[in-house]
Amino acid sequence: MKKILLAALLLSVAAIPRAFAEPSSGFYWRGDLGGAIGAQATFRDREPGAANCSLCAREIKGGTGTSVLFGAGIGYRFSRAFRVDFTLDDMPTLKESATVVGGTSTASADINSLVGLANGYLDFSGIWPRLFHPFEPYFTAGVGFARNDIGNFSGSAFNGTLGGHVETTLAWDLGGGIALPFSDRMTLDLGYRYLDLNTLQTGTALTSGGTTTTVTADHAILHVHSVMMSVRYAF
Repeated sequence: MKKILLAALLLSVAAIPRAFAEPSSGFYWRGDLGGAIGAQATFRDREPGAANCSLCAREIKGGTGTSVLFGAGIGYRFSRAFRVDFTLDDMPTLKESATVVGGTSTASADINSLVGLANGYLDFSGIWPRLFHPFEPYFTAGVGFARNDIGNFSGSAFNGTLGGHVETTLAWDLGGGIALPFSDRMTLDLGYRYLDLNTLQTGTALTSGGTTTTVTADHAILHVHSVMMSVRYAF
């Protein structure tokens, strides 16, 4: 009896791609929920030799924390092996927690990154369907924009509070994942992406002791690792 049940289970799993294969072409929408881990970011002065420099020759370096990630998108499947989609994802709770390199002074600032990407996908199950069924592994790459909003920097590194700034810049990603269809239209997707979100830049208003002065801006590059659970629905 156990052998019969096991054989029936294996046959059921093997039948998933036939019964619940995503349509070979057409539009789909997706919803994303996951988490992001920011890599270390090093802030340097844009004009270290200026008379009103904020960091001057110093650097501040630290992690950018973690954030929930949520978003949505719409895509089109051209074939079983290739599809594209356009996504908009938000990471609202990243945070730079930095220390002056070679010193003990610290500074911190909240970061919110809104990312829009055009992504292309190579679905390996469309090339070798019998090798991977019922799963659908894929590789993805994309390019788009990041709207990086950094809040006020506070801490001893600036002897006051350095104002925040919003920078919209080029972004790109690389990643992969694995999907499992649950019906002819709905697919569950678990994916990883490495995101290069380009420039973080501070403002130029430094407030100290109730007085505000104009100083030079500081900048860093934001890199993020993200893991997402997504639901795709073909229509």
